[in-house]
Amino acid sequence: MVTAELKFYAPPADGSKTFNYPDGTPIPEGLPKRNFGDADLPVDIHDIGDQDRKLLLENIPEERRIHLFDHTVRLIGGKRPPVLRVQIDQTPAAAAGRVRAVLPNGADELLKSRVRSINVWRPINGPVQCSPLTFADSKTVRDEALVAVEHRYVDRTGETISVQHMDEQWYYWSGIDNDERILLECFDSEKGGGCRIRHMWTQGVRPGESRGRVLRLELWVRKG
Repeated sequence: MVTAELKFYAPPADGSKTFNYPDGTPIPEGLPKRNFGDADLPVDIHDIGDQDRKLLLENIPEERRIHLFDHTVRLIGGKRPPVLRVQIDQTPAAAAGRVRAVLPNGADELLKSRVRSINVWRPINGPVQCSPLTFADSKTVRDEALVAVEHRYVDRTGETISVQHMDEQWYYWSGIDNDERILLECFDSEKGGGCRIRHMWTQGVRPGESRGRVLRLELWVRKG
């Protein structure tokens, strides 16, 4: 186990709806890029590298159709660095909107059946030595800790979920290598429309880790 600081949600001072204008999106005059802050708080993070990994999906049961709809390569110091703020990738409404955006033909029929959104994470330049993926046990996350954040693009508004720290349990996988994967279920229409799917994640620096180590490359693939 290690203790490290994670970036949690700090609400707007005026209590207004939480929003963010993504990079490259014009910001209306008089508004900030985002109206919420960060709370850097220490948490205990348990290593599952040598433990039973029941917290993670081992496979995707009952899959009838898989659609890969996004991938991101992140590099420390690159254009897409690791995300350091704790988050859940989509609200239930945003997950349904994603289905309609990437599979417009027949989306309404698809949404009548079981739909899941799953993140697949892997390193692509050797075992992880810094900024490991950090994730929470969904059973330890409270409803009141979750806050929807609007992401205001020019042509649409998406939503992610930011998180206030309320004693959830955190984990990471030390030394995960290129031939290993982490699967995180972000949405499942059979589980309350996604409201109980809480694989929150972030990426942080382990205390005392060497800054001289090889910079990590990672690949995210999102499937539904």
